[in-house]
Amino acid sequence: MAFEGKYMAYVGSYSYNGKAKGITVYDVDVEKGTFTERCEVEVDNSSYVTASNDNKTLYSVADEGVVAFRILETEVFPA
Repeated sequence: MAFEGKYMAYVGSYSYNGKAKGITVYDVDVEKGTFTERCEVEVDNSSYVTASNDNKTLYSVADEGVVAFRILETEVFPA
């Protein structure tokens, strides 16, 4: 997903050892080929992550079912 030429990546993860929180949000620098961690969102074992067509909502399939988050330019919040 992109905001004014900036890209963000959303990575869902399982937490077998308690270190991962669920979804990690990264800033993506396409020119340098780097990902920089921006924040983590607590979700129990996020296995599938997708953004809505209008890029305003992030959905994740997790242990508790489908969860949704509002996507803002600076952060991700529960919807």
